[in-house]
Formats: sequence, structure tokens, C-alpha cells
Amino acid sequence: MASIEAIGTKTSSIEDSNTVSVSEVKRPSIPLRDKYSLRGFMKYLQGNPWDMVLSVFFLFMGYELKMFGNSYSIDTEAMMQVPENLYRSWVGLERFGLLALKKVLGLYWYNNAVASFLTAMCLLLAALLWAYLLAGASNLKGKFHPAFFTVPFVASPILAEMVGFTLTGAEIGIALGLVACSLMLLLNSWFSKKWWVAVLSCLTAFAAFTLYLAMVTVFITGVAMVFLVLFWDDREHDLLRRIVFIFVAAGIFVFAYAFYKVANAAAMKMYHVTTNAYISDQS
Repeated sequence: MASIEAIGTKTSSIEDSNTVSVSEVKRPSIPLRDKYSLRGFMKYLQGNPWDMVLSVFFLFMGYELKMFGNSYSIDTEAMMQVPENLYRSWVGLERFGLLALKKVLGLYWYNNAVASFLTAMCLLLAALLWAYLLAGASNLKGKFHPAFFTVPFVASPILAEMVGFTLTGAEIGIALGLVACSLMLLLNSWFSKKWWVAVLSCLTAFAAFTLYLAMVTVFITGVAMVFLVLFWDDREHDLLRRIVFIFVAAGIFVFAYAFYKVANAAAMKMYHVTTNAYISDQS
């Protein structure tokens, strides 16, 4: 009897060990609360020191002359001669938030050295935020190194036109970072089911849109990127959950864009300007 009990105990222990191994193989579920946070972002960067070094190296390769040089971009001369007219034209370009941010940050009076340095720094910060966003969505924080995203991002010629305007380069970097933060809040609200976090996501996207209208396209592209990374080879979420995610993201976008259009119309009425044809044709 003792031997039979011993065999039964051994068999149950083997079954328990097999059960544990199966659960370990299963993809870990995404936590329902506080998925993205400032503390998590700092820990993510601290866990990848060499990625930070590599990212900064490529940033210097692409923007060292702009950061520490004194070259002028094509918009700078107009800024120095008729700043009020240039700022007024931004409202017609539906960038009233850009003008407001200049006043809030104390950058209303142009400084070429400060603008060039902040452009590169804000671009790097935006790249790191996007890397953290994708790493969290993929559930591979230990394997998704920041350099996989930041190096192609800061070295990409696609951004050459936008950040080539030194006068608005830093604010464009801030806008890119705001879109990443909006998507983080979107994911936090979706998993935690907290409506007020979705409101914060909507307001953050609205702020990004007011800085630069191209952030509308960046937001839509970011949602597609997050969707692919989040649900790629994922058996934990059924089709209904995926559809719900798309509708939540679409709802946040619609409310943010509608809020932006209302605020933009009020800003243009206050400054007595109309939408520039350059923006109308693109829209």
C-alpha cells in the first residue's frame, strides 16, 4: 500500500509539474492597471543603457551640426523680421496650439541656438516614448530594445522636412511624443476600463493636433502599429475584443479631432483669419 501511495503521489507531482510548465509557456497576460507609467518608462530606459548610448550616437550623427551650429533654416529670417505676421500665419495653418506653446514655454522670442538644440532633444524623447509604447504593447519589454525603433526613427530622412524648420522643430518633437502618450493612455483605458483615462487620451491627442495637423496621420498610423503588435499571434483575445479595441481607438480619435476643429474655428475667428489654401488642399 505504501508503494502504491508513493506511486500515486509521484504521478500527481508529475502532473503538477506539467501543469506549471504549460502555464509558463502560455503568453503572459497584460496587466489591467497601470500598464504605462512614468516609473515604468524610466525603468525601461535604465534596463537598456547601451541602447541609449547607441540612440544618442545616431542622433549626433544626424543632428550634431544643427544642435551645435548656427545655421539658419528657411523660416528664420521671416521670424526675425516680422515675427507677429509669421505667428499670425500659423493660426491660418491651423496650428494655434503651436503659438500657445511658444508663449507657455517662453520661446516666443526666437533663439537659434536654443531652438536647434531643443529640436534634437525633443526628437530623441519622442523616439524613446514610441519605443516604450511598442515594447509595452508587444509584451516583450525585456527583448524589445529601444534602439530597434529609436535609431531608424532619428536617422530617417522622412523627418528631414518637418524638423528642418528650426522655428518649429522642437514643437514637432513634442507633438510626436504627445501622440505616443495618447496611445499609451488609450491602452491603459482599454485594459483597465476607466473612462477618465480615455478622456485624458482624447485631450492629449487634441493637444498634438493643435501643434501640427500631420499628427492626425501619425495618430492613425500609431493605432495601426499598436494593433498589429498587440494582437500579433495572440490567442488570448478573440475577434470581439479586437473589434472593441478598434472602436475605442476610433472613438477617441473622432472626439479629439472634433474638439480640435471647434477650437481651431474659435482661434481663427479670434485672430480674424481664414484657413490657408495649403491646409485646405491637404485636408
